[in-house]
Amino acid sequence: MLVAAQHGTIGVDLLLSANQRAPQPKRLGLLEGGRFEPDHARFATHPARPGSGSSRTSGRSRLSSSPSPEGKIMSVAYSSIRTREDAGVLFATLDVGPLNLIGVDLVRDLVSLVDTLYSDPGDVRVVVIDSASPEFFSAHVDLTAIPQYTAEAAKAGGPGDASLGMFLHRLAHVPVITIAKVRGRARGGGDELALACDMIFAARENAVFGQFESGTGALPGAGGIQHLTRRLGRTRAIEAITGADDFDADLAERYGADLAERYGWINRALPDAELDGFVERLAKRIAGFPPAGVKAAKRAINDLTLPHPANVRSDSAMFLGLVALPESRERLDYLANRGLQTLGDVERDLGDAVAEYPG
Repeated sequence: MLVAAQHGTIGVDLLLSANQRAPQPKRLGLLEGGRFEPDHARFATHPARPGSGSSRTSGRSRLSSSPSPEGKIMSVAYSSIRTREDAGVLFATLDVGPLNLIGVDLVRDLVSLVDTLYSDPGDVRVVVIDSASPEFFSAHVDLTAIPQYTAEAAKAGGPGDASLGMFLHRLAHVPVITIAKVRGRARGGGDELALACDMIFAARENAVFGQFESGTGALPGAGGIQHLTRRLGRTRAIEAITGADDFDADLAERYGADLAERYGWINRALPDAELDGFVERLAKRIAGFPPAGVKAAKRAINDLTLPHPANVRSDSAMFLGLVALPESRERLDYLANRGLQTLGDVERDLGDAVAEYPG
């Protein structure tokens, strides 16, 4: 949305075509059927945070293969994810248009996929998430469908966890290894999706990472603050989040990695020509090990490194309060009029665009 309205019940009135109404400045709308009123008292005094080969493939959008004898992942029909399973590795390719916006269909499919990985993974030991778009891993959330995709995210954990952040928190705990293979831009909620994976490997030539919400008067509300503070350290996380700028793959790899206790925004930046082979070899290597040990190791590492759910919920609540404020709304409207959420210069250079507000 900027990731800006990604977690709650704020709706938008973006991108109406000329044959629907006379041209006029685009404005972000609120909930259909009612206004969103932020809880200013809570916003002013935030709650205290607790401490800290052969393979089975689908078609473009639907799977037609028979169910695995030991699981049902390959028998599920997805509308926005293409899947291929090979040697214990599930390759899941996001395929929802050139920007890969996180909207209703993608959230629904991700919730279904994650639920199956918990309940009936079959032979799947590792999941690799990548994008069908060469320019965008995932630009951010779909601003036109915030209430709808939030309702889909809530199905993963119930009304108390009705946020993209809590769904991604559930993804981070899934009992298989997850790898984000990133080409193109991963910003806002798209970056937070990658950060929820266990590892991130990126194409050196064109991968870009960013949390631009501060540039619109908000903050990352789906885990970006939690993960980047742990990965980069305090001062560099503050730079990355409040600066709202883009980080190329080389810089994202280095940032934090020179500190003994940190390991960088991403694991490695690799030449594009080597990325697929490296990730596939690593994924199949892990998938070939006894699963009990791999699961136990991930669980122990998660216990040491992942945020408490209350922290994720707190970020979501602060996000909702901030994005409803007039200054944030004005900046989002400005970006909408310049081409936000369409393939073009604003989306390609969003780190620059958020700093060009004329007011």
